[in-house]
Amino acid sequence: MKFLNTMLVGSLVILSGSALAESYEVQMLNTGADGVMVFEPAVLSINPGDSVTFKATNPGHNPESMQGMTPEGAEGWKGGMGQDVTVTFDQDGVYVYQRTPHLMMAMVGV
Repeated sequence: MKFLNTMLVGSLVILSGSALAESYEVQMLNTGADGVMVFEPAVLSINPGDSVTFKATNPGHNPESMQGMTPEGAEGWKGGMGQDVTVTFDQDGVYVYQRTPHLMMAMVGV
């Protein structure tokens, strides 16, 4: 019985952690409030466990983590061209991402 109670409490803790995770959306735009070739919002503050969906609002964009600009040990990502991609950020820290072909136009987000 004690084992069953421990398993039940552990399951509830895990489920409650998942229930507290938030989902956010970042649009990839040709033109936005901050100019051309932008992520909106460009800066987003989230918590570990939260997810961000990078929305291909305009075609021809993809989000990609910048090498050396993520927390140590965090996995990078690279979304497909013109496709929505959802990334879950499990590790605390600052993540910088880009749209590689538009990096010269400063299409970056944090």
